[in-house]
Amino acid sequence: GRTTAGNVVVYLQFKLVDHSGKTLLDKPGLVYQQPYEISTDPRQYFDESDAAFQRLSTDVAKSVVSAMLEQF
Repeated sequence: GRTTAGNVVVYLQFKLVDHSGKTLLDKPGLVYQQPYEISTDPRQYFDESDAAFQRLSTDVAKSVVSAMLEQF
């Protein structure tokens, strides 16, 4: 009865606004997920959650930069 998987979920909304207050880019309701496995053997336990957060943050950053580049 141990958990064998986890899932990191990020809900994101970002808005790019110029100095005059005009909205240049608005991306509401973005959802990113990164599943990861948890070892059931305590002797071979390896916490993969940090790696999952790293993969997720890379995906989010790429998506934000891509959205900005596509807009301009």
